[in-house]
Amino acid sequence: MIDVHPPHEDIHTWKTYLVHMSTIVLGLLIAIGLEQSVEALHRAHEREELRASLNRDSEKIIVDAAQAMKAQTGPLDWLQSRQDEIQAAMRAHRPLAASLPRQPLISAAIPINPAWNAAKASGLLSLLTQQEVQAYSEMDSIFAKKDIAYDAGITASKKLGQFEARYADPHNRATIDLSSASPADLDHYLDLLSDEYIAWGWYRFVCSFLRGGEVAILAGERDLAKIQKAEVQFFSASSY
Repeated sequence: MIDVHPPHEDIHTWKTYLVHMSTIVLGLLIAIGLEQSVEALHRAHEREELRASLNRDSEKIIVDAAQAMKAQTGPLDWLQSRQDEIQAAMRAHRPLAASLPRQPLISAAIPINPAWNAAKASGLLSLLTQQEVQAYSEMDSIFAKKDIAYDAGITASKKLGQFEARYADPHNRATIDLSSASPADLDHYLDLLSDEYIAWGWYRFVCSFLRGGEVAILAGERDLAKIQKAEVQFFSASSY
């Protein structure tokens, strides 16, 4: 609030009146200018804090996406190898080995973007330039695909785990015995293996896009077309 006080003396002339009004107007302009300056400094500080948070997120996303890609390499190879093993046995009309290792368990960080989500929720995106908003929105759309791919992978893993649990060796729960499985059950097992391979392969693919895009953004790139081009830099067709 800005207080305007009346003059201490009576105003008897136009000159006195104009001087008094000029003083009031000047004071108001100074107060408004100071208020706007403080607000501008505050918004500039918020902008720098938001950009710093987004950069820290980008650094973490790059590391986590790379870890997720690496963590999926072994399981994807296992899924492909198990499919080949079952298909070879079915083609040769021979039973599978009495003891086969179950699907290995993996653990890896999941890429997330908390700073961007918080900025959206709190209405701070207006602090950024239009190019910055477009760049981070592009990555946000890939995060949405990542979430869908991850959920699909988890669902496929659960279904495969439930099937393998039916054939688990009671003396060694880390192995399964498919030597007496019917052709229909083996076909079903193949489908489950294929579904999981596709699901986690897609997740790995999306993580490679996240990694590429975030590397470009962290390097200062804000051109949407160049960011989209950078997204494919870590993609390997042989890994999916």
